[in-house]
Amino acid sequence: SQLDVDRLGEITFEVIDSEQSQVWNAFRRFCAVHFQGPRDMIVRMQQAYAQKSGLPVPMEEQLTLSEFDEGLRHFGWDKGYAAMLFGVLDIENEQRIDARGLQWLLAGAR
Repeated sequence: SQLDVDRLGEITFEVIDSEQSQVWNAFRRFCAVHFQGPRDMIVRMQQAYAQKSGLPVPMEEQLTLSEFDEGLRHFGWDKGYAAMLFGVLDIENEQRIDARGLQWLLAGAR
C-alpha cells in the first residue's frame, strides 16, 4: 500500500494525518505531566467542571464532553481539538469517557 511507506504491514496515525498526530502526541504529553493515571484525570476534571459550573461533583467516574473540555482548559490545554480528542477516547461511543478509554495514560504517567 502507498500508506505503508516503511513496509512493516502497519499504517501509523502519523501517515494518515500528521496534524492530528501532532495534537494527539501533545495531548499525551500534557496528560502525563498533569495526571497520575485515568482515575486521577477523571476526578480532577470533574472537580474543575463542578467548581466552574457550581454543580456537585458527580459520583460516576466518567467524563462528559463538557467536563472534559472544561477540565482541559482548567489544566492549561490551549491547543483546541477537545471534541476530536473526546471522540477518540470515547471507545464505546457512549458520549462519555471512562477509565477504559484512558488506559494508555498509565504507561505515560510512569
